[in-house]
Amino acid sequence: MFDKVQESLKKSKDERQKKRLEKERVRLEKAAAEAVREQTQWLEAIMNDTDPLVKPEQAFVVTQILEAIYKSAETGKEVFFD
Repeated sequence: MFDKVQESLKKSKDERQKKRLEKERVRLEKAAAEAVREQTQWLEAIMNDTDPLVKPEQAFVVTQILEAIYKSAETGKEVFFD
């Protein structure tokens, strides 16, 4: 995705599109840096036998919430948890 944005940015002659693409490039860079930071922290927790900042149980709850948001957006209905 990042490569496609970079390539489009180079080819674009429309200034508004360039600004939009530049914003997307920066967003992707930040997201990638955050992912690396999270992965590093997770691996360090494993190697040092310590608790990660976000425990698997917490990540599971967040995943359930995100899936409910997508399902609600798709169906237009409320989603309830047990």
